[in-house]
Amino acid sequence: MADLDPRDVPFSLMRWGRPVPVGEGAAFAADDKDDAETRRETLLRALLGGREFVDSRGRLWHQDPDTRHATRQAAADADSALSASLALFQARERPVCPVREQLFSQAFDEVIREEAVVSPERSLLLLRVRDQYRLSLAAYGAVAMGGVEFGQATRGRVAADAAAAAD
Repeated sequence: MADLDPRDVPFSLMRWGRPVPVGEGAAFAADDKDDAETRRETLLRALLGGREFVDSRGRLWHQDPDTRHATRQAAADADSALSASLALFQARERPVCPVREQLFSQAFDEVIREEAVVSPERSLLLLRVRDQYRLSLAAYGAVAMGGVEFGQATRGRVAADAAAAAD
């Protein structure tokens, strides 16, 4: 396998499998995988997709979600990593903070990944919950923007009416 500097792998709270250079994936496919593991990999790929990134040398790499079972220690480590990341990236508690939203999204994706390894049905339910949350958040954002636009338009009309009355 070509060498990859660990600093080139993008940060994520979700556990990912081993990076594979794009175009060389078939060369690194393991032949000793059983049918259950292959199904689990396929399910995780379908639920969470993979990710691609470019290293410092300009090479393209691909990673699939990790298929290993999570332990209690891994869950505790994920919680610690979330807390440390919130502090490191200076995520604000209020108002809405995109950094905080991204970190919690990664943490929830890790929960979905962990459940997919154990119970695919439960992971599908969690995926629906995540998607519904994202839709609701987008709808609330659109309503809030509509309110801001209405307030700006009203303020503009009031200012124009006041200027016309002053003349």
